[in-house]
This record gives sequence, structure tokens and C-alpha cells, in this order.
Amino acid sequence: MRPPKVLSPDGRRTRLQNARGEFLPMEAWRDIPTAILDRLRKRGLTAPWMAPGAIRFLSEHMRSDFAVLELGSGASTAWYAERAARVVSYESNHVWLASTERAVADRGVAARVELRSLPLREIPAAVRALTDTFDLVIVDTDLDADASRPELVVAAAPLIPVGGFLVLDDSDRPVFDTDLPGETWERRRVPGLKSSPFDATETTVWRRLA
Repeated sequence: MRPPKVLSPDGRRTRLQNARGEFLPMEAWRDIPTAILDRLRKRGLTAPWMAPGAIRFLSEHMRSDFAVLELGSGASTAWYAERAARVVSYESNHVWLASTERAVADRGVAARVELRSLPLREIPAAVRALTDTFDLVIVDTDLDADASRPELVVAAAPLIPVGGFLVLDDSDRPVFDTDLPGETWERRRVPGLKSSPFDATETTVWRRLA
């Protein structure tokens, strides 16, 4: 396999700079070998496409009784289902949906996964109409409609009980800049290098306090 290129696809940043142009902080450098190994082993086919630190955070905090709402399915769906009691996943891309259906079946977790197909523009309204609560919500929808992720963060926040988590991937992208009230939510930014695509990124995790 060829070594990864130094420059990111836009040709303006190095692989160690996120979408805001910020270099990875020193604490994130320890995970670079992990990202490289994950890329070589094609771990992106079986785990969330997030920085190693974000995946580690989720591994440490998820419980087997969790209900998970995933907005944007993929390799991550089976990964969540292996660690939770229930996963409801919305997806707008039919190719991704078919791939996810195969993955959850192959890994024996299809009984814990409910896949729902909707056009991306209809997912925010569908989320606002939900009456269930979810211990973990992941916002990681298609990047083609940039404005959808902040809208989904706001739509999903009321579904999360005290102690629950809301995750926004690629939060370093300026178009995804969003926040939740500080008196109600505790925010943690997790920078790192994704194995797929091989690029610096940031994942924001909120925990509901009250």
C-alpha cells in the first residue's frame, strides 16, 4: 500500500490540520500510529469513521442497555449494535443502506437494528417527531447537505435523558459550527486523525447535565 499523501484532498492543508486549519494538538499525536494501523487493516469497514480518541471514548462510555439513534448509517451501525440493546438508524443513501443491511446481518446483530430510509431533507422532521429517548445520538449524515447536521443536533437534543450523550462528527468543519446551552450540556472536543479518510478531524461529544 502506498504511504498516505501529506496534503489533504483540498491541497491547502496538511493531513495534520483540520478543516479550521488547526494542527492536531500534541495529545492527539499519540493516536497517529493507531490511525495508520487501522487504515492498513481497513478497520474503517468495521468501526465508526472517527478519530481513534472518539472511538475510544464511545467504547468506554457505552453500555449494553443503551438505546442508540444514529443519523447516518454505515460500518458504524453494526459496531454500535454490538455494544447496545437497540439501534435506530436513519440513512438517505440507498447504497450505504444496502451495505449496512449486509453488515448487520453478517455480524449477527440485525435483530437489534432498525434501519429507516428517508431523504436527507426529511430526517430532521422525523427526528423531531420521535417520542422515544436515546442514551446516545450520533449525527453523521451525508456531507453533501452541509446544513443538515447542526439542525439535527438541535432536533435530537430533547430526546436524550440526563447522563446521555450526543455526538457530532466532523465538528471542525465551519459549516457544522454549533453548540448546546452550557448550563444544560457538558461539551468535549475530541481531535484526531481518521483512518478513513486519512485526515485530521474533530468529533464533539455533549453529555446532558440537566
